[in-house]
Amino acid sequence: MNRIVILGLVLSIVLAGEIYTEKELVKYNGQNGNPSYVAVDGIVYDVTNVQAWKGGGHKGYLAGQDITSFITKISPHGKKVLAKLTEVGKLVPAMSTKKASRIKGYVVYGGMVYDTTGTSYKSDNLNEGIVQNLPLKAKIVE
Repeated sequence: MNRIVILGLVLSIVLAGEIYTEKELVKYNGQNGNPSYVAVDGIVYDVTNVQAWKGGGHKGYLAGQDITSFITKISPHGKKVLAKLTEVGKLVPAMSTKKASRIKGYVVYGGMVYDTTGTSYKSDNLNEGIVQNLPLKAKIVE
């Protein structure tokens, strides 16, 4: 999240959208009034209003899933169709704090796991401005 200060007011802006794990993404399956989201290459897209995805499915693939292999290997239109879709977030793996703490260079900040490899940052000197420039590796799920 970025913060902009205007005349003493702090405005928070989320640039990346939501952060989803596969377990969270599955809720967005287009069923029972839920929107339809799919992920490709770690980006989550809204396909709710795409006629081909009406009802939460397309060509045997279901919304609420990572469809990277379908788009890159099977789909006749490939990734070019993604330019027409709204990005709603990122798909990252779920990870426990314990596991994250065992990976050299990984730090936990704000419920997310970031890679500080090759930087001088440690968990005690991170802030929102710094983490926005670090690679996001996972979301903490205990």
